[in-house]
Amino acid sequence: MVASRRGPLAFATVFLSTVSVGLGWAQQTDAPPVPTPRTSLGQAMVSIGNKIYVFAVSQAGHVLYASWELGEGASTWIDLGPPNPNVTATTNPAAAAAGDHIFVTVTGSDSQIWVNQGTPPNFSGWRPPG
Repeated sequence: MVASRRGPLAFATVFLSTVSVGLGWAQQTDAPPVPTPRTSLGQAMVSIGNKIYVFAVSQAGHVLYASWELGEGASTWIDLGPPNPNVTATTNPAAAAAGDHIFVTVTGSDSQIWVNQGTPPNFSGWRPPG
């Protein structure tokens, strides 16, 4: 669980980089690139094998993710969208992996929990659990 950082903290930019091994950014899919998100919320990280996924909520309330494989460059940010066209994500994302499958949850501006799941880059879309 990641604590929310609200209050006097100004918006922070989330960076995912492998500068320490001298590698830059690399495109993961054919999806258009999404700028590095600015957020005042925490992020979630999950790994599958040698691949790490980082999830963040943008200022617009969309859930985004980027990934990188050990020893390789990071992907661009991929937009999973808001939980619903009329609902924005308002909390830190939470993420868990089961096998090669990832589950991501957020609470929406409607105070409901929303779940998206899939095997990246293929996610099923946001829906309430149950």
